[in-house]
Amino acid sequence: MKQIVLRNKGQEFVYKIIGTLVGISAVLQLFLNSPRSWLFWVNAVLVIMLFVLFITRGFGTNVNSITYDDNTLSIRWYNRLRVRRIGVSEIAEIASDKKCINIKLKNARVIRIPVNILEAKDQLDVRNFLKETTGL
Repeated sequence: MKQIVLRNKGQEFVYKIIGTLVGISAVLQLFLNSPRSWLFWVNAVLVIMLFVLFITRGFGTNVNSITYDDNTLSIRWYNRLRVRRIGVSEIAEIASDKKCINIKLKNARVIRIPVNILEAKDQLDVRNFLKETTGL
């Protein structure tokens, strides 16, 4: 099994900052508002859920990864909860430009992997990983 995992440091930093601000607002809400109101409790639960969402960076969906195992590519990219699985024998061509990497399948479907937000070194690593694992 081969795997490449990329993290967008800027995006993680923004998520941590927003999560911290939401956490502070949750604590302030608990001290400033009256807990006798039902609206207080609904708001408190929603703010705490937002806090958990941002601190965990979207429950791990901000981690970009491509895994090659048993002649299958598993792609998990940019906030997608589901993993795309593609057989290497189904791939017809791999093309790339500055914005994304296009994986063209034999059934004329195109899978785009956006890489424009990543640093140049990470973009090159993704391209080299796909070339190495697929042989195209």
